[in-house]
Amino acid sequence: MRYIYEKIAILLLVSLQSCFVHAELKYSSSELTVWKLYHDFSWQALMHAGPDYPIHHQPVNILRKYFTEELADLIKNDYECAEKEKEICNLNFDIIFNSQDASILSISIDKQQSKNNIVVVKFNEFEEESMRYSISYEVQNTKEGFKISNIIYSKSKDLKKLLASE
Repeated sequence: MRYIYEKIAILLLVSLQSCFVHAELKYSSSELTVWKLYHDFSWQALMHAGPDYPIHHQPVNILRKYFTEELADLIKNDYECAEKEKEICNLNFDIIFNSQDASILSISIDKQQSKNNIVVVKFNEFEEESMRYSISYEVQNTKEGFKISNIIYSKSKDLKKLLASE
């Protein structure tokens, strides 16, 4: 039985690697930054797996692979606050899904709505295709390449505002 699981894991890894190569050819540099974030951290929602460690619970060196230094520090500070206080500080949801218990069927970058420094990600929860959501990512070109500088959930809700509130 273990042999079967090992083979499945190898096949999954190979298919993810080929998806990554395909993505590098398909997306712009700014879109690729957001795609990598979902590639690395959306599997819990896509596979309906346990909570494990979402992106906003990662160490700052991991956060800085995807986010600007400023946003990575804000995310880290919120996590440290929650650990210290033993309660929620500002974030009570998965920041890449704007949801507490995301259960996602598909994720895509909307190339028609994405432009310049904004990358739009669309996904749908549950089974209805009509239940599509979108999140906009502000990206900025830094000396380390493109990084996410903010996540916009709606006209009145974005990650920086949430993290800046006391």
